[in-house]
Amino acid sequence: ALTFPELYNKVRKISWQQYVADGVRVEVKASCHHSKLLHSGRAEQAVIDGIAASEAMQDHKAGKLVQQVMLRIDDNICTISLDTSGERLDRRGYRQYSGLAPLRETIAASILRWMDWKADEPLLTPMCGSGTFAIEAALVADKRAANLKRDFPFIHWPALKQKRWQRALEKAESMSSDVKPQIFATDLAAGLLDQAKQNAQHAGVSESIVFAQLDVRQLVVPDGVTRAGLIICNPPYGDRVKGDVRTLYKAIGQLFAEKFGGWRMAVIVPDQGCEHALGLPAKRRLKIKHGGK
Repeated sequence: ALTFPELYNKVRKISWQQYVADGVRVEVKASCHHSKLLHSGRAEQAVIDGIAASEAMQDHKAGKLVQQVMLRIDDNICTISLDTSGERLDRRGYRQYSGLAPLRETIAASILRWMDWKADEPLLTPMCGSGTFAIEAALVADKRAANLKRDFPFIHWPALKQKRWQRALEKAESMSSDVKPQIFATDLAAGLLDQAKQNAQHAGVSESIVFAQLDVRQLVVPDGVTRAGLIICNPPYGDRVKGDVRTLYKAIGQLFAEKFGGWRMAVIVPDQGCEHALGLPAKRRLKIKHGGK
């Protein structure tokens, strides 16, 4: 598209009735690069007007539901995309409370998978913060599909085969497990621990997690745990702690070496200095991007 009228006319010819049901309001976001159409605001308006003028949308009435439409113009080529998911998928919806720099839910779930954690293996999550590791583990143990209750925008598309969607949804909802996991979440800060408990309650897994206020340096194998398991922790660093954080990592490494022989461990470290301070041999490493780093 080289002119705004051309963009308007081409948008108007799209079969919008397949994707925008009556009662759904359309919002458009545009980005323009290296093109004759460089005014994103005018481009957005051309798309909005084109959708409204399309034949099938003449009697459309907008409501509270929103369908995001993205327009990207690069080298005069216009690409129109529809948002299928709404809120970012890494936000599961249960974490109502969090401290500084909380770990993304998807990263926590991925680390559990990377460590090949199974529901019958004891799991300790010291310095649990908002409880993300423990909650994600409990969801895995329960075979709970992520975002099961999310109101995805695509659910409201007229073009969606509703019977197929319902079959997929029912299959996901029918998954369950009889395994009672041994998941323990501890933190020294009472306020953070209360937040973790509330997040677990929002996720519907509070009965699967044992919470306790505890300094990590006093961590021991919990009562009732008869086999070695997995320890996953995300010690504070950056804005979450003052002073030389390597002292904390050194204490954690000594604790694990002295009291948790045979246990598997995964520790998030911000740099090689903290890894060396742990004093533990690393069998493998996983690089992740978290907190803008």
